[in-house]
Amino acid sequence: MTALTQAPERTRIRPWPALIAAYAGVFLTISDLFKVLVAVPAIERALHASPAVGQLVLAGFQLTYAVTLVTGGRLGDRYGRRRMFCTGVALFTVASAASGLAPDAGLLVAARLVQGVGSALALPQAFSLVQVLFPPERRDRPFAVMGAVLGMASVVGQVLGGVMLQALPWRAVFFVNLPLGAVIFLAARVLIPESRAAAAGRIDRPGMALLSGALALLVLPLIEGRQLGWPVWTWLCLAAAPLALAAFATAERRVADPLVDLRLFRDRRFTLGAVIVLAWYVMVNGFNFVMAMELQEGLRLTALRAGLAFAPFALAFLAGSLAAGRLAPLLGRRLLVAGAVVAAAGLTVLLLESYTTVSIMTATVVLGAGMGLVQTPLLNVALKGVREEHVGTASGVLATAQQIGGSVGVALVGVVVFRAVNRGWDHAFAAGCAFALVLVLVGLALILALPRTPRPMEQPTS
Repeated sequence: MTALTQAPERTRIRPWPALIAAYAGVFLTISDLFKVLVAVPAIERALHASPAVGQLVLAGFQLTYAVTLVTGGRLGDRYGRRRMFCTGVALFTVASAASGLAPDAGLLVAARLVQGVGSALALPQAFSLVQVLFPPERRDRPFAVMGAVLGMASVVGQVLGGVMLQALPWRAVFFVNLPLGAVIFLAARVLIPESRAAAAGRIDRPGMALLSGALALLVLPLIEGRQLGWPVWTWLCLAAAPLALAAFATAERRVADPLVDLRLFRDRRFTLGAVIVLAWYVMVNGFNFVMAMELQEGLRLTALRAGLAFAPFALAFLAGSLAAGRLAPLLGRRLLVAGAVVAAAGLTVLLLESYTTVSIMTATVVLGAGMGLVQTPLLNVALKGVREEHVGTASGVLATAQQIGGSVGVALVGVVVFRAVNRGWDHAFAAGCAFALVLVLVGLALILALPRTPRPMEQPTS
C-alpha cells in the first residue's frame, strides 16, 4: 500500500472541521480530570470513602492515561488515527457512564482507570492530525489552538465542576460526558479522514509492556506518595523506574518495529523540545495546584469562586495562545524566549506582592499571557523535524512528557508547599511561586539551546 493511500490528500479535505472535532475530544477528556478534581470531596462524602480512596479517583485516571499515551499514538499510526480516536472517545464515554452509575468507590476507581485508557487512545491522534492535515508552513496556528484547548480545558473543567456541584449531585459530573461524547464520536466519524503511517510496522507488544511498567513505576509513587506519607514502596518504585526504562531502551534496539524508534532522540530539536515540555508542565501543573490551594485554603474561597478566580488567567492564556499562532511564523524561537520572560515577570510580581484575590488575579494575567506564548508553539517546535511515519509515536512521547510533568509538578510543589505551610498559606504560596519561577528560568535556558532550524530526520532503514 502506498503512502498516498495511507494518508489523506491535503487538497481534498477540509482540515479545520476535522481538527475541531478532534480538539473537542481533547477538551472533553482533559476538562473531565479537572471537573472530578473539584468533585472529589462530594464523592468522598456520598460514598463514605476515605481521602486516600478519593485520591485514587483522580490518580487512577492519571496513571492509565500516562502509561498508555505512547501506545495510543503507535496504535493510531498502525490501525488508523480516526479509528483510534473514535475508539478512545467511545471508551471514555462508556466509562463515564460506569463512573456515574458506580455504587461504591471501588467500582468508581475501576471505571476511572478505563477512562484514562480512552483518553490516552484519543489525545495523541489530535497531535498527529496536525502533522497529517497541514503542510509544515501552516502548522503554527493549529498548534496554537491546541495549546489554547489544553489550557482552557483545565480552567473550564474547574469552573464547570464548581457550577454543577452547586445544584446537582456529583454523578452529574460524569453523566454530562455522555451526550458530549456521543456528538464528538459522530462528528469524528464524519469529519476526520482516516490516515495511518505508511510504514507503521507491527505492534511491539513486549515494548508496550516494558514501557507501561516503567511509567507506572514512575508515575504511581509520584501521584500517591505525598498523600500516603512516602512509604518505602514509593521509593523502591522510583528507584526501579530508571532500570525499567533502561531495559525498555535495550529491548527497543533489538526489534525491527520498535514501539518508540529511538532515532527520534537523535534529533536535538525533538529531544530538547521534549525536555522543555516536561519541565514546562512541571511548572504549569505545579502552579495550578498551589494557586488552587491558596485560593481555597489561604483565602477561603468556595470551589465555585476559586474556579471563577482562574478566569482572567485563562483568558490571558487564550489571548497569548492565539497571538502565538500568528507570531510564531515571524518570530520563531524568539517568541518562546519572549513568552518565558513574560511568564517569569508574572511570577516575580506574585512573589513581591501581598496576597488578595484581586492581586493574584491581576498578576496571573501576565503569567497566563506568557504561558500561552510558550506553550502553544512549543509543540510545533518539538515536532518540526519529525518524519510523518514517526509522528504518532513522537506525539505520544510529548503527551507522555506533559502528563509525567504534570504528575511530577504536583508531587514536587506539594512537598514545597506543605513544608512551608506551618508559616501560613501565604508563605506556602510564595514558596510555590518561587519553585515555578525556577522552572521557568530553566525552561528559558533550554529554549535558548534549541537549534535555530530543524535538521531532517534520518531516513529509516528497511
